[in-house]
Amino acid sequence: MVCFVTGKPDVQSMTILLDDSRPLVTVQQHLRYAILSRFGYRHVSQVNLVIKNMSQFQEEHEQFAKQARLILMGIGAISLLVGWMGVMNMMLVSVTERTREIWIRKAIWAQGWHIVS
Repeated sequence: MVCFVTGKPDVQSMTILLDDSRPLVTVQQHLRYAILSRFGYRHVSQVNLVIKNMSQFQEEHEQFAKQARLILMGIGAISLLVGWMGVMNMMLVSVTERTREIWIRKAIWAQGWHIVS
């Protein structure tokens, strides 16, 4: 077991690299006991001690990535909806203008080929 301690005179973080021969839960329990006894604490509630392994970091990263993906999908859906509404509005305006033009031409007795062009 290799241990690197970083930070100020009081320990703020610690990174421990393990080989695969020991079960992770056992190592976490021994590490918790060693840290508490080294610094003179008798119970975990006396100290702010958090022990995490890489699988927990990976789960947190996956959760964050899932939330970011959902937010980006929501933004994309809203963008598509706004774009669709813009296209529909332009089509409605052009049909409305053309309808008015057709009725005016019919009112002045235009032939069919005058209306189509």
